[in-house]
Amino acid sequence: MKRYQPHNKIDLSRCNPKEQIVLFGIMVLSLSIFLGACGGGLGKIRIEDVDTSITDAQTAIQAAYFTSAAKYEPTTLNHAQSLLNDAKKAKEEKDGFKALRLAQEAKFESELAVNRAQQRESVDEEIKTLQLEKQTEMNAIKNNMQVTERESTKMKLDVQRLESRLEQLESDKRDLAMQLSEKQRADGKAKQSESRVAELEQQLTKIQSELHSALLKQRQAEKRTQEFSDQLSKDLAAALAEAEESKKKVQAAQTKSSTRSQAYTGKVDELQRKKALEVARAEARKRAAELQAKIFQSGAESMIDLDEVRPVVMSWQNTWKSKQFDEHLSFYTTDAIVEKIFIKDSQEKQKNQFNAQQLRTEFSRGFNSDKWEFIEYNITQVPITYRFTRPSKVTSNKRNIKLYDLWLRELWFRKEDASWKISYETWKIYEGVPKFR
Repeated sequence: MKRYQPHNKIDLSRCNPKEQIVLFGIMVLSLSIFLGACGGGLGKIRIEDVDTSITDAQTAIQAAYFTSAAKYEPTTLNHAQSLLNDAKKAKEEKDGFKALRLAQEAKFESELAVNRAQQRESVDEEIKTLQLEKQTEMNAIKNNMQVTERESTKMKLDVQRLESRLEQLESDKRDLAMQLSEKQRADGKAKQSESRVAELEQQLTKIQSELHSALLKQRQAEKRTQEFSDQLSKDLAAALAEAEESKKKVQAAQTKSSTRSQAYTGKVDELQRKKALEVARAEARKRAAELQAKIFQSGAESMIDLDEVRPVVMSWQNTWKSKQFDEHLSFYTTDAIVEKIFIKDSQEKQKNQFNAQQLRTEFSRGFNSDKWEFIEYNITQVPITYRFTRPSKVTSNKRNIKLYDLWLRELWFRKEDASWKISYETWKIYEGVPKFR
């Protein structure tokens, strides 16, 4: 008699309660069918049981198509439909045991598709909520900028009015001085004119003081406007980066899940993807806090001129590529620090720091242009980033999957002796990841 061999071992402890109940029910039913088919004294398979299982599976598949599973898990639903068709075929061939087993698998696949779709839909909703929150923050900053711009415009008008008044007073002063010269013989009138001139002098001094104060306020308002503009750009870049990073984590987790060869291990992969997404978000928040602290400590590093820095970065890259290490080191400040972090399975494996003078040693240990392939760079915002890749020594436990190491270099600049130089750099080496393009 042909015995039923399970596709893979299932660890019930790693499934949620709902999945444990479903899997336990399938195993109990499969055991009952197996014992019945082997003549264990529990009776033969009835056609009514087969029809009921096929009907249940067909109902579950049809119900799944009315949920978001049709959008997020079409492959799983197609697989469920294929299993159902095989179950019907087995029924026609009078193979009741096979028909029951395939019908149960088809029903489980449809329920699995619904569960996966709900989780992916929840992740999409969370990303949308994050984007809305960031958009609200940016709208508030824009409103503050508009208020500041209106105040600046008002101050400019006040300055123009004061300047006009100053010119008028200076003209009056000249007229009174002429009158005083013409009427020096009339002592009384001369004294009145001298008193008037003194009053005008006092008014002139007061207006000059007001003009100076107004100009100072105008410069402060323009500075606040620039600060709001810079903050808006940073928040926009951070929001887009965080949303993009979340999407990449979800896609990476989904790719990892799709390589599983058996249907019953899909739920375990889904939980692993969810955990990886949470770890990635925590790492992103931690990294954002570290970067904010570093930028706050370095002061002017957040106010770099990208147009001036861009040719410096290109020369820096060319000297590394051509192994001109002495010239490459000249692009760093004397107190520059390099932080190197090895990451495997979304977790830090090793982290250390060294100064710029030790870069030559690091390059000789395997971080030179002969071993790394350039992928892409971004020199439109701070920090400036470069990405490289190489075949990884880490091996995959799955067939036909080649893994790579990804090297991310992040650069912070500050101006030293009228030249832009690197004051801080981070290396992130992700070990054993799929091809990055």
